[in-house]
Amino acid sequence: MKVKQKVDFGIRSFTMPASEISARLLIEPDKAMVLGSRATVPKLVPVCHGWYVVCDKPGLCVDEQFVEVMTRVAPAVDR
Repeated sequence: MKVKQKVDFGIRSFTMPASEISARLLIEPDKAMVLGSRATVPKLVPVCHGWYVVCDKPGLCVDEQFVEVMTRVAPAVDR
């Protein structure tokens, strides 16, 4: 059995798009979602904007993936 794991740090907002989050944090996300960008029946998905930094490198344990994500996010803590 092959194990897949990932660590991510995400920000979700009903009002602020991922591009504005990036501009404020000065960090580009690995993944972003736009409010209502995919239509499904009976509602729109996603229901909010999303901004995510992700580490899913194979061979790393969860704590190593966590360090990678937090190292990228740490410079924006004060912002």
